[in-house]
Amino acid sequence: MKINNSNFNDLRKFTINPRQLVEGLYTEFNYQKRDDTSSKYKILVLDVYPANGYVWGLKLDTMTTGEVVKLFREVSPGLKKVASLLKSATTGDREELMEDIGDMIHPVPGGEVFKLPVPTNGKQTYSLVKKLQLVPHYRKFIMKQMKLVRVRDFDPVPLF
Repeated sequence: MKINNSNFNDLRKFTINPRQLVEGLYTEFNYQKRDDTSSKYKILVLDVYPANGYVWGLKLDTMTTGEVVKLFREVSPGLKKVASLLKSATTGDREELMEDIGDMIHPVPGGEVFKLPVPTNGKQTYSLVKKLQLVPHYRKFIMKQMKLVRVRDFDPVPLF
């Protein structure tokens, strides 16, 4: 089973400048290749370096649901517990749980989106990718070639 748009809330996507990308955001964009063709990508941003240079990420179009869940469990072991509690929580309890995952919420122009707490060091990130055997999905992008960059809100609850 591949990751598809049903895992994402289509109403909550925000167009941003590529320089505003940070690690852990689910991002979609058009990418201008060297042969002047353009392709659409959906990635989970793992590293941004230097500030106006490169973006490394995992291509979500090629990942299975199991691989995404494995990544989530590795970088945020408490997320499964919080996700299961959110499913059955009352309104008051939800607010307390939302405080627990406050570091996973990232402000963007126009709203807030879910941000996976991935390591911010490039070497640590690549070690994580190798450990989880996600190297075939790992890719580097040149920031100047990224057009119409949008971050989307991600609901991890249905995956667990």
